[in-house]
Amino acid sequence: MDILSNIAALHLEHNKWREDMRFYHRLIKFYRKHLAELATDKIEEKEFMKKLEVIQNELLIEEGEIRKLHHIIDGDEKKLSTITADSDMEDKIMFFNAHLRLNEQMEQFYCLFNQLKKKYLNFCIKWQR
Repeated sequence: MDILSNIAALHLEHNKWREDMRFYHRLIKFYRKHLAELATDKIEEKEFMKKLEVIQNELLIEEGEIRKLHHIIDGDEKKLSTITADSDMEDKIMFFNAHLRLNEQMEQFYCLFNQLKKKYLNFCIKWQR
């Protein structure tokens, strides 16, 4: 595969990641709204409120992670736009190595978010009664 094909593939991957980040951001908003609805009936239950606070804090942390990843993706996309077939091999290698690290960060985010999603769902199952 030539460099221009690689660049096109990376551009598509960036676009997918951006869409994923928008989706997860919307999902967090939905979770927050649902948690607020749950809390209206259980505001007097101390155990519920403690666990609710933990989930809300984790959602806040994930929201920050989404912003951070979105910023990194945008920066990567700007760098990608400067890479051409005529670019220095060293610059290409540096960019592709940085992209691999970002790919690992995205995989870690997906894994952590899925764990949070399970916590949220288990919380809802327990307290929705």
